[in-house]
Amino acid sequence: MKADVYIVDAYSNSLNGYNTFREELISILRGIDDIKLHLLTEEYPVRTISTYHRDGIEYMYLPPIVENKFAKLEDYLRQVITPSQHMIFITNFFPAIFNLLAIKKLFPVAKIIHIIHDLPWLTLFQGNQSEYRHTLLENHTKKDFISYVTYDIVRSLTIVDKVISLCQSTSDFISDAYGIPAEKQELISNGLPDIQEYISNTDIGAICDKYNVPRDKKIVIYAGRLTKSKGADRIQPTITTLTQEFPCHFIYAGADSIAEWIDDTAPFSLSSVGFLSRTELFKLYALADIGLLTSRHEQCSFSGIELLMHGLPVISWPEFGVKDMFTPENSILMPEGIKKLTKTHLSIIGRNARKTFLQKYNGTTMRQRYSQLIYSLLQ
Repeated sequence: MKADVYIVDAYSNSLNGYNTFREELISILRGIDDIKLHLLTEEYPVRTISTYHRDGIEYMYLPPIVENKFAKLEDYLRQVITPSQHMIFITNFFPAIFNLLAIKKLFPVAKIIHIIHDLPWLTLFQGNQSEYRHTLLENHTKKDFISYVTYDIVRSLTIVDKVISLCQSTSDFISDAYGIPAEKQELISNGLPDIQEYISNTDIGAICDKYNVPRDKKIVIYAGRLTKSKGADRIQPTITTLTQEFPCHFIYAGADSIAEWIDDTAPFSLSSVGFLSRTELFKLYALADIGLLTSRHEQCSFSGIELLMHGLPVISWPEFGVKDMFTPENSILMPEGIKKLTKTHLSIIGRNARKTFLQKYNGTTMRQRYSQLIYSLLQ
């Protein structure tokens, strides 16, 4: 029995956690016997449909749709997908309803999995569930938009065969707020292979020189985008508090401007190193003493997983999704945790962080769970 598995996503030129997820998912699916893998990308900047095969995967690119979205999408899908007896579609983004209705109509025997990488209202409300629910009930200026977003989420999750949440917060929320039954849900955390970086004393000197990092301060690192949702406004006051215990140097690894979030009065030194390859970034994780994950909401942050992998004590907040990965046992939980920092406590937190990675967020566990799910849907 040969099954066709389609990963459906939308074109984006930004570098984010979904890119890492897709790479890991493709690797997992390529390891499953008896499936043919197809990657379908919508809204791609081409004028006509484009397809090609590489390394056993069919890549399909659909041009942007300006009007008559449902009819045009149906037409595109008819052109690029040949119906077969065993089909699985894996969708990844909201709004999803156009895709799901088209897939259901054209390929009625197909199974559909939707993976929740984000709930669109989370950024708008900075992770505040109460404010979101209040807006739905009141005559609020945002209500029409939020009502549509909610309709799309609920209708989409009702249509699909399986819903994958990446964290307990999301699983609990869609059960309570949207009534998605437990038997339709799977909780599968993201994972990475254990590729922890180690650096020698000789390498430390070279890395410090390269990135202008002093050797006589505690090194605090943050990697990723700088937005209000990501808690960029928390960075300066948090490190400022740390400087009351020990001198600090902050490393920002990412493509955004750190100058918008840290001013000249900051009582710590700073290196902004830009966007780095994973290999180079992991050298800085190995160099660092403390990690920062300041987000107001997450699903299952790959930056967080990388920090756990390297056994770094991480400063975090008990926010939506973040609290599922970071606890008082494996992180410095704000605001109380920062008040009891000692060398021994940091060491214990770091060891527990590494254990958390090995137990919950390693690539082997993620591979096993997705493989089991795919096989179960093909029975």
